[in-house]
Amino acid sequence: MGQKTLIKFVRKTGGKSKSKAGKKYRYRHSDETRRKISEARKGYKMPIAHRAALSEAAKKRKIHGHTGRKHSEESKRKMSAALTGHAPNSTSFKKGNIPWNKGAKMPEEAIRKMSKKLKGSTPWNKGKKNCFTEEAIRKMSDSHKGHVHTNEQKLKISLALSGDKAPHWKGGIAVGEYCDAWADKEFKRDIKERDGYKCQNPLCYGESNNLCIHHIDYDKKNCNPSNLITICFSCNGRANHNRDFWEEFYTKRAGTWGKRH
Repeated sequence: MGQKTLIKFVRKTGGKSKSKAGKKYRYRHSDETRRKISEARKGYKMPIAHRAALSEAAKKRKIHGHTGRKHSEESKRKMSAALTGHAPNSTSFKKGNIPWNKGAKMPEEAIRKMSKKLKGSTPWNKGKKNCFTEEAIRKMSDSHKGHVHTNEQKLKISLALSGDKAPHWKGGIAVGEYCDAWADKEFKRDIKERDGYKCQNPLCYGESNNLCIHHIDYDKKNCNPSNLITICFSCNGRANHNRDFWEEFYTKRAGTWGKRH
């Protein structure tokens, strides 16, 4: 703080702050002082040793200084008003910019640390239904259309989800038996013919041309045609996750057959 600014501060407040911080008063630099500080620090890079020391100090604290704190409604209102109409700074991401990490491969150590940190955590949408709007689902679907995994990616996914690593692994024992009609190839062909030999998932990624018959209610013995729907292998694999969502989704889809046929 410059001497003139300090004198003004003391005259105005008596050297005491109206802040709730206690005996330690706060002051603000003048615009001129802040400009000079900004100019002086342009191009400055913190030494590696200094950064390492700060990192170690933060690790010892364990809890960040702002953890658990919440802005008051008044503070939020002031911040909102201050940023209204404010032009983005030079580091703000703009449409058309290339992400800084595009094409970069994350170090194995970083991946291991993130994996360890997330183990045991509960997904935010676990047990929830209708988390996404139809518009959001459509956008997610459109963003995946045309994307094809490389052979290396397919192999990694296969190995990561095979055997006891599969989310619905039951110790190698299939749960439930299929109905008698399931062994009839003509029965399955009739279902595919009814559906026009096309995947009936409007959100299909288009990654597979192979079709199969899916049990909407996941009951293998319920082979009523109204409980069967034609989808591709890719969509059938997706239906094994978040079953409540897909059961409701395909039930609604099956309800439109009378209008389409």
